[in-house]
Amino acid sequence: KNLKSDNGWQNICYGGDKEVDYDLGFRLYLTTKLSNPVLDPAVYTKATVINYTVTLSGLEDQLLSVVVRNERSDLEEQRESLIEETFENKNL
Repeated sequence: KNLKSDNGWQNICYGGDKEVDYDLGFRLYLTTKLSNPVLDPAVYTKATVINYTVTLSGLEDQLLSVVVRNERSDLEEQRESLIEETFENKNL
């Protein structure tokens, strides 16, 4: 919230019952170890919620990539090149 003060505009947020000045570059990151936290719908309207949960399929791809890179790095480099090429072709 912006409030007019004697020296210009101030950015104010409320922490409990106190007014606190804050910088526009300030960011607050909250994390949890819960795999599927239950959040109030209001949280989604006031914050950006990012789910970093890895799917089983995604984990399989990551592990396969590590194994292939150790066993046959040339194949993994070729696979990565093909993935990049496919991505570029989709954007055309």
